[in-house]
Amino acid sequence: MNAPVAKVVRSEGFFHGRLLQSYERAKRVVEQSLQDERHILPLFGPSRIGKLEVAQALLADFPHYETEGRICKPLIRVASPPEPNQRSLTLSIIRGMEGRVLSKISTADLYDQALKQLRIVGVRTIIFDEIQHLSEYGSAQKVRSAADFLKVLSDELGISLILMGLPVAERLLGLNEQLRGRCLATELIYPYAWVSDADRAGFAAGIGLITEAYREQGWTIAFDEASDLPALYGSCIGRFGILVDLFSHAETNNPRQVIDLKCLAKAYANAVNEQYFSGNPFLPSTNISDNELNAAFVKVLNQAHLPIPKY
Repeated sequence: MNAPVAKVVRSEGFFHGRLLQSYERAKRVVEQSLQDERHILPLFGPSRIGKLEVAQALLADFPHYETEGRICKPLIRVASPPEPNQRSLTLSIIRGMEGRVLSKISTADLYDQALKQLRIVGVRTIIFDEIQHLSEYGSAQKVRSAADFLKVLSDELGISLILMGLPVAERLLGLNEQLRGRCLATELIYPYAWVSDADRAGFAAGIGLITEAYREQGWTIAFDEASDLPALYGSCIGRFGILVDLFSHAETNNPRQVIDLKCLAKAYANAVNEQYFSGNPFLPSTNISDNELNAAFVKVLNQAHLPIPKY
């Protein structure tokens, strides 16, 4: 069986602007952890802003390797459990290491087992994905307990943590002063704002990186990056995670290797559920004003509980 061909848009990280800044900051945390420096970095942003791409790039930058007959895993990614407690958090860590769990074991022994496995495989940084699960539900006491778990985990092993998720996860830090005091300044990934000339230029530069990658792989880009920029922005409201999904769908069942507005319109209809306009941005019958693009941006920030910056 032939191995599946990687999508062009998923074959490399299209980091630029704020996303590049967030990636580089998270990468420094991992690099410093390998020098026995311990940090906790909260990295928050709206849904589909590109956090997944940052995590995947970091895992590729710091892969597992074998030394002296054992596997070392300097960086692992852990899915935060939707109902966090010491047992579920510990199980998530063990799964993140691809470890095994005994069928009958107490929570205390399970935690000790996790610490032992973390030391054996040499984990220096843990990415906790969807960290908002630890703060979205439950009483303040439960949220503080989840924060205590992270604090103690980092303290006992001297490892770094990257807390990645939606901005509502700020509650996790707000309810536990000790965890907040150990954290670096929160890294917020904002979408590009259409109202800002600098952001609009940054968004256009990101589009340029994507189209350049396609052209290098022999694809034809049959749309105008400048005149069609409002439609591209309207499809994702400045969030490159959505844009990556959009182009990935545009590649599917596309033997001509041509990406045009018709192709993007079909991809948008299939891939984008969060639609802020009455029409498809890539159809000629749809006209979206600057005011509508700006209003959609504000709506995205409000939904993510992010403050609206001044431009």
